Amino acid sequence: MKIILSRKCMDSENGGIPSPVIKTNEGKWIFVPLPIPSRYEDDTKYSELNVLENIFASDLLKDLGLPTRKYETCHNDPDINSNYINNRPLGWKANFGQVKSAESHLENMQIGLGDIFLFFGWFKKVEFKNGKFCYIKDKVFPNGFHAIYGYLQIGEILKPNISSLPSWLEYHSHFKYKTLDEFNNANNTIYVANEIFSDSREGNKKGANFFHFNEELILTKENQPNRTLWRLPLSFHPNNQLSLSYNPKERWKLEKNNALLNSAAKGQEFVFSGNSEPALEWGIDLINKYSK
Repeated sequence: MKIILSRKCMDSENGGIPSPVIKTNEGKWIFVPLPIPSRYEDDTKYSELNVLENIFASDLLKDLGLPTRKYETCHNDPDINSNYINNRPLGWKANFGQVKSAESHLENMQIGLGDIFLFFGWFKKVEFKNGKFCYIKDKVFPNGFHAIYGYLQIGEILKPNISSLPSWLEYHSHFKYKTLDEFNNANNTIYVANEIFSDSREGNKKGANFFHFNEELILTKENQPNRTLWRLPLSFHPNNQLSLSYNPKERWKLEKNNALLNSAAKGQEFVFSGNSEPALEWGIDLINKYSK
């Protein structure tokens, strides 16, 4: 079993704003990952994404500064929260699509059934004030932070450009646009989640889901402006024979009881290999503790 850190949500190049972490009326903070804009007019609309009860992604984007007149549709991928879209097709399962060089990397790293994607993105805390959502000034994370917001354990691997797919996937960008642009590639892939997470201590965790927000899910080192500087467990340092793709040894440093990583700014899929048991235990523990 392998762990993949998979970069998703809006970033400085795609959308340009951090996704919000919002405080509910019950006083709990929750992740609201915002998918990147899409170039296709018939793709999922931000106004269709029911990200909170009676609050749609388009409402948040209007308040937080994204020019929604330019970006009306989105690439909702990974699609792992059943509540994000109403009227799901019969048979829908959580899923994630990948293609081209990022998918080639996953194949070269022999990613397969049972392996686990941990999805991370750029986030910043948000409050509802004076009738609108706005970012909170944060001295600890002045430019926001990278955090792990969800996961998917692979239960099935499908190739839209090579073989037939179930009808419930017809809505998916990697299926709908398989003859266009970057999707017109033999390695175009959709990963479908397990129904149940196979390493659940309680036996009732879903094969894919969002996390409840917790400080332990934040990757970024606090009290500094660089969100790509991560604080990770000491056992992740390459001195312990563990490797993380796209992040060679010169990107790592030791700090007391932690490993610091100046994580690669480019690249979508970072795969742990070598002596990767500590990363696997870490990922499974996060899912068991913080999965909804």
